[in-house]
Amino acid sequence: MLLGSMVAVSAADGSLPEAEISLIQAVAFAVMEMDVARQLILDAFDRFREVDFVAEIPHLAEAVAPGVAELALKCAVVVARADGELSDSEFLTIYRIAAALGVSRRRTSLCIEEGRALLESFRHQPVSSVPPKTGSGGD
Repeated sequence: MLLGSMVAVSAADGSLPEAEISLIQAVAFAVMEMDVARQLILDAFDRFREVDFVAEIPHLAEAVAPGVAELALKCAVVVARADGELSDSEFLTIYRIAAALGVSRRRTSLCIEEGRALLESFRHQPVSSVPPKTGSGGD
């Protein structure tokens, strides 16, 4: 759910800059201790441009542990704001993810604010605490 939410927000504006790939990898490692291959992110991005990930969430929501929904939103905000702003399509995707997961509009607004703070903490992390960048192959 966390990785899917981050990639879905990246797909919302139709582009996936290298900075967003690196940030998705860093967030996945920091939050889930998961080293995500670049190619996995690219494959998911291509898939989410064709298939509406958010429409599939209600089928997945029952398996989401308490607290994970809001964490997924915060992680999505981190990636969406990687370029310094939250585009209309990214904003709409975040709210669609929240609605599909049953998160209230009030809690979603709080998650957006907390996501901004989380992004700042990633920007100030020492380089050694971020996982090494993986190659473009299927690592």
